[in-house]
Amino acid sequence: MLQFVESVRGLLVLTSREPLLTRRTPAVRLQVPRPTPAEQHQLWQSGLGPLADRLNGQIAVVVNQFSLGAQAIRTASATLQTGLAGDPGAAVGTALWDTCRAQARPRLDDLAQSVVPAAT
Repeated sequence: MLQFVESVRGLLVLTSREPLLTRRTPAVRLQVPRPTPAEQHQLWQSGLGPLADRLNGQIAVVVNQFSLGAQAIRTASATLQTGLAGDPGAAVGTALWDTCRAQARPRLDDLAQSVVPAAT
């Protein structure tokens, strides 16, 4: 990819977790912060629509526990709505929590290493 970036003549915008170190092309790095808790709450409300009314304060709980970005909240909202469509009587708060854990898990896997028990 570095070869492509350095061959482009003009403005190029890239997104990545790690900065791209170029040899010949000057690069400006901008950090985009995660949405604030209030913005996250609004994203959940708009993403879940009428389903948000059934959560009875659970959105505030997950916003305090999980600092998810806008895309993760949109994905989690869609996943939650799809999962609950087949089971309208499901515990919505539990499903919301499990969905948030699943969204946060890939980042946790980068930090953790599983330990295989050796004791019998």
